[in-house]
Amino acid sequence: KEVVFTRVGEQPDGWQQANITIGGLSNFNITIWGIVGDGYQGDIAIDDISLTGCAPPYWDYVSIIEPPADTTMTEGQDLILPCTYRGIPPPIVTWTKDGGPLPDYAQVKLNGTLLIPDASTYDTGVYECTAQNTYYTETGSAAVTVQGSVGNCNFEQGMCNFRDQLDEVDFFWTRHTGSSPSWATGPSGDHTLGTDQGYYMFIETSNPRVKGDVAVMESTWLSNEAESCTLRFWYHMYGSHIGTLDVYSKDELGTQQSLWTKSGEQGSDWMMAEVDVTGTGYRRYYFKGTAGASYQGDIAIDDISFRSCELKKLCPDTQFTCDVPQCVDADKVCDFKQTCQDGSDETVCGTCDFEKGGCGWVNDDSADFTWSYAQGSTYSWSNVPATDHTTGTADGHFLYIERAYPQTAGQKARVMVQHTSSGYSCAMSLWYITQGTGVGTLTVYINSTTYNMRNVFEVSTPSQDNTWQKKALPIGAHDNLLVIIEVTVGDGYGGHVAIDDVVFQNCAPMERVPGACNFEHGTCGYKEYVFNDDFNWMLQQGPTPSLYTGPANDHTYGNATGHYYFAEASAPRVNGDVATLNSPWYRSTDNACIFTFFYHMKKPVSDVATKLVVKQQLDSMAISPVGEFNVSTTDDWEHGSATFTSGIFKVLFEANRGASYFGDISIDDISFACDLQSLCTDQQYACNVAQCIPGYRQCDFYPDCSDGSDEWLCGACDFESYHVCGWTQDRTDDFDWTRHMGATPSGYTGPSSDHTFGNSSGHYFYAEVSGVGSGKIARIISPNYAQTSRVCKLQFYYWMEGSDIGDLNVYTNIGGQQSQVLKKSGDQGSGWKFANITLSSLKDFSITIEVVHTTGSFQGDIAIDDISFVDCTPGAENSPASCDFEGGMCTLQHVTTNVDFNWERNKGGTGSYNT
Repeated sequence: KEVVFTRVGEQPDGWQQANITIGGLSNFNITIWGIVGDGYQGDIAIDDISLTGCAPPYWDYVSIIEPPADTTMTEGQDLILPCTYRGIPPPIVTWTKDGGPLPDYAQVKLNGTLLIPDASTYDTGVYECTAQNTYYTETGSAAVTVQGSVGNCNFEQGMCNFRDQLDEVDFFWTRHTGSSPSWATGPSGDHTLGTDQGYYMFIETSNPRVKGDVAVMESTWLSNEAESCTLRFWYHMYGSHIGTLDVYSKDELGTQQSLWTKSGEQGSDWMMAEVDVTGTGYRRYYFKGTAGASYQGDIAIDDISFRSCELKKLCPDTQFTCDVPQCVDADKVCDFKQTCQDGSDETVCGTCDFEKGGCGWVNDDSADFTWSYAQGSTYSWSNVPATDHTTGTADGHFLYIERAYPQTAGQKARVMVQHTSSGYSCAMSLWYITQGTGVGTLTVYINSTTYNMRNVFEVSTPSQDNTWQKKALPIGAHDNLLVIIEVTVGDGYGGHVAIDDVVFQNCAPMERVPGACNFEHGTCGYKEYVFNDDFNWMLQQGPTPSLYTGPANDHTYGNATGHYYFAEASAPRVNGDVATLNSPWYRSTDNACIFTFFYHMKKPVSDVATKLVVKQQLDSMAISPVGEFNVSTTDDWEHGSATFTSGIFKVLFEANRGASYFGDISIDDISFACDLQSLCTDQQYACNVAQCIPGYRQCDFYPDCSDGSDEWLCGACDFESYHVCGWTQDRTDDFDWTRHMGATPSGYTGPSSDHTFGNSSGHYFYAEVSGVGSGKIARIISPNYAQTSRVCKLQFYYWMEGSDIGDLNVYTNIGGQQSQVLKKSGDQGSGWKFANITLSSLKDFSITIEVVHTTGSFQGDIAIDDISFVDCTPGAENSPASCDFEGGMCTLQHVTTNVDFNWERNKGGTGSYNT
């Protein structure tokens, strides 16, 4: 039906003519209504009714005279799309949206016009009208874009510019479709669409909610510059236990203004509320739901809009809105570094005692059921812990799941918290209770773009005596870190899992922070201690070589690509051997400098002798222990810490080997919590004493450090020190050189003693070829040298005895190019032989000593000892006393007066016996 003519009230005296255009219609009738007024003087009369020009032709083409046009509009306005037609017989007009039916609230007028009142973003789409009679069909279409207005939300695509308040609440609002879960409360569908497909927000007041529990939804910071503004929303408050719905706002100073409140049951329909909003400047708007006495207290809201005003947001969508009026970049949220002035960017990031909300922990919607907040219970039949961990009372809160119907075995509940990034010293701890046979398994996972999902903790046995248990978990460095706590329920009913007092610590990313090191990009200046050391620390990836000891992976990344330092306890190590790793020099002005690191000391049995001692060495060179750490039977990285005094100091890690090879000691992810500065810059070399020299002056054949330590590990070597003077094994060769004393294991090849001392207690370096195939190579590489003099010589002794001796080669390496400076092949006879190689005027070079095993048999061991560099300091050629007599007497001359005889230049032994 459509009204085409109306008159109300008294009209001029006399008959008046009414002309009404009917238009082309079919199968219609006309109804004339007369409605009695208040008194008897209200007679209405009509006469001379006629229909003119109404005889239709036999037929006519269908055409759409005014088709719909593409439209862009703001939500809250009426959407009107014309589809004015003509045709004989009159066509019937139908509409579709995106090829499907119109929403229930859409109206199609008799003249074909489409009306959608109070359009929302959900109404965006392509609309098509079809005009059709018996003979012809005509269509028209229009693309409609309904832009969201700041502050408006129908919850069809999310929560828009609203979010749950995560602190000082007891539970959260829930975005939902269809009926709410509880019987005889809540709506059966949303208000926007009026169907069970539309979304709305509601509070679920069933167990474990109790009377007075609060959930708060808050808007972002919004400003209104108009003189007036109306906040409209629809609410649903049906149920015998309905509590209270409050709407209020807060300004930039935190002043709260109550806008609207309603308590108790309001019927089973959606109701509209309108509130005048006054005041300028930025404000936040809050919807607070308070639970009633029992489960029939669900409160719902939908279709929030601000009308007769144009709001604007403080922050763009790419930024985070602080609790104070401030915007910060989204990647600064939950990165463990406070960016908002009030620190609100870090308040909902997982560290939580659950006394004022979830602190950023949210349920995973894809799980089978959810975690809940609860308080302790003293009732023996209750299926929750008696007390929380924080307060130790029944009034304290925790997060928990109850094993109950309708859960089935294998179903999961997950809570999770997202972080932007974390540092490699990051660790997490939590307290937990698992109680009852049906609870199944509690698992903690971490997932990130740095490393895929991995399990860092799992427990499936009930807690002892139903008491709270603590677990510390290594987290490490990650980008886009997601921490997930999951419960998988087991068979049977009864029991619960609860967590409390979750803490993240030492988690701020620390790139390029003095003293911080994860060994992923080198040693960070850590190096071997030269004095009183029996063996070396080694940089490692993946597991250590020995079974039943050492970590499987590093701490930083938790996989085989990550690096850490470790001390290998296998043979030839013996009880009491010590390996010391020392840091660069640091300077701190803090009275107490907190030093933290992660260590791994797994051992299947107790061994008090295996221990890690952390020491502080001052610039006075005085050394004192500051922490001692012992073996563990677990396979976890442990968190260690020590306190250092202020001043200039370095850190010493001392690994003490115990009674067996089950004593690998590992360290990773070192950091300091104090005002710390490196004594030396990246371009400087840190001497063993508290002194810095230019980096290029290390290994320049001249002692620049006051103790000469810049030349200690520069290749000159008698191999009596385990550190082998800076020579390193080439990781691209086939087998390694070995530091050895006494005879080599194979008969008829290799020396029986070293060259330095000439006895079995002295050490030398050799290549053991037993079991090595033909053509296999072993190489060692020197440190890099800056420059030599014109008369520099590399000298060493070698032993090449045996029927299967291969090749001994020496190369210089300059700019990626190798030049051979020595080659010895085959059996050279018994005894140490002398090699003298001139290295004249070289710059930026290193030296490679190579053994090539040519035959594949075992009698081919090659050894070297007593490597030295002679007259290599730049400018040495200008010293008149510098001479090794290999090429003559240099600038030295015989004195011819007042002498009895001359010196002689010789080679081999002298002519006299026993002298």
